[in-house]
Amino acid sequence: MNYLIYQFKVAILLSLFYGIYRILLKNSVQFRLNRFFILCSLFLSMIVPFIKINIADKQLLNYAQLLPEVIVGNIKMGSPFSSDVWINSFVLFTLVIFILLFIYQFVKLFIFINSSQKKFNKNYILVLTNGYEAFSFFRFIVLGKLIPMKDRKTIIQHEKLHIRYFHSIDIVIYDIFKLMQWFNPFLWLFGNSLKENHEFEVDRKLINQGVSMVRYQELLMNQLFQSGKIKFSSFNHNSLIKNRINMMKNSKGKSGKTRFLLATVLSLFIISVFAFRGETINENISMKSIIHSNGDVVENSGKSLQKDHATGLQKNNLQATLIVTPLKKDTVKKLDLKDVAYLQPEVAAQFQGKDINEFVSYVATNVKYPTDDAKKGLQGKVYIQFSIEKDGSIKTASVIRSSGHQSLDNEAVRVILSSPKWTPASDKGKVVKQIFTIPVVFSLK
Repeated sequence: MNYLIYQFKVAILLSLFYGIYRILLKNSVQFRLNRFFILCSLFLSMIVPFIKINIADKQLLNYAQLLPEVIVGNIKMGSPFSSDVWINSFVLFTLVIFILLFIYQFVKLFIFINSSQKKFNKNYILVLTNGYEAFSFFRFIVLGKLIPMKDRKTIIQHEKLHIRYFHSIDIVIYDIFKLMQWFNPFLWLFGNSLKENHEFEVDRKLINQGVSMVRYQELLMNQLFQSGKIKFSSFNHNSLIKNRINMMKNSKGKSGKTRFLLATVLSLFIISVFAFRGETINENISMKSIIHSNGDVVENSGKSLQKDHATGLQKNNLQATLIVTPLKKDTVKKLDLKDVAYLQPEVAAQFQGKDINEFVSYVATNVKYPTDDAKKGLQGKVYIQFSIEKDGSIKTASVIRSSGHQSLDNEAVRVILSSPKWTPASDKGKVVKQIFTIPVVFSLK
C-alpha cells in the first residue's frame, strides 16, 4: 500500500472516530470507557487500512474453492525529481525530525530528574525542583519548592492518582502515534481529549475521597498544576481548567454507557466499510477465456464450441478462444463439468506435497507484470478457475471474471497452466478432479 494513501486513510479514520467521541462521549462521566475508546481509536486507525476482507461472489463460493488472492506489483519508474519523490522525501524528513524531538524530550526529562533532589517513597519517587513545576511521569512526581506547603499534599494526591491509573503510558502511546500523524488536527484533538479525560478521572476521584471542591478549584485557578516546560506531563492547560471545574460541578453527568455502546456500534460500522471489499461478477455480460493445453474448448451453456486458434496465446503452444456470453447461474456449473469434478473431496489435491498456500506462492513468484501494461498503468483483478485432473495436471483454466485487460488475464492463465503436477484429489478411495478459483491482483504502486 502506498505510504501516502495509508496515511490518508488513517487520517480519515481518526477524524470519523473523533467525531463519534465528540458527539457521544465527550461529556460522559464514564472516564475509563472514554479512555478505552480513545486508545482503541488510535490503534484501529493504524491497523484497519491493512485489513482486507473480501466478500466473494456467491457463485464463486458455490462453484469452486476460492484460494487466497495473489497480488502482483510493479513499481512505476519515474523521474528522480517527480512530485511523488519530493512528497515522500518530505514525509520521511519530517518523520525523522519528530523522532529526534521525541528522543530529545525523553533525554531532557531524565537529565532534569537526575539533576534534582529526590525522595524515595513506597509507590512513587518525589523529585524536588527550585520552581513551580508539578507533574508526574510514571513513578516520578516532580514538585517545585516554590509551591506553598498547604497545597503540596493535594498536589501529591493528584499526581499519585495519575501514577495509579498509568496515565503516563497513554501519553507516551499518543506521542508515538503523533510521530506519524503530526499533520492531522484530529489526532491533536484526540490528544487533548485524552489528557482532559485523565484530569476528569483524577479530579472526580479526589472529590470522592473528601478533598474540598472549593479549595481544589481555587488551586486550579491559581494554575499550580501547570508545567509547560516538560512535554511528558499530566498537565493542566488553562484552556482545560474551565472544563474541569464544570465537570466537577456536574456530580451526576451523563452516565455514558448507552452512548458508549452506540459509539462502539458506529465504530464497527466504519471499520467494516474500510475493511470489507465486495467482489461481484457482472450478471449481464462476462468475458471468458477458455484455455486448454491441447487447444480444445469445453462445452458452454449446453452447446459445443469449435476451436479458434486465431486469438490463441503464443507461449507454451497454448490456444485461447474469447467468448462473450450472458452469465447465467448454471454457466459455471456446466463450464467446470461439475458432474465429474469435485469442489470439496475427502482428500484435497496437494501442490508439490504441500498445502494450497504453496501453489499461491508459486503463482505469486511466477506471474510477471506485462511491461507494456505497467507503462500504461493498467491494473485489475482477474479470477481464474482451473481443475486438477486425475493425473495431477492442470489442462483447463478459465477467466470467470476479467481484470478488464486481456493481457493481464492471459498472463495469470499462463502461469497457472505452467504449474508442475499436483497430487490429485481423492474421494471414497477414488482419484477425482478438483476445481479451484484463484484471484490474481495486478496492482501498480
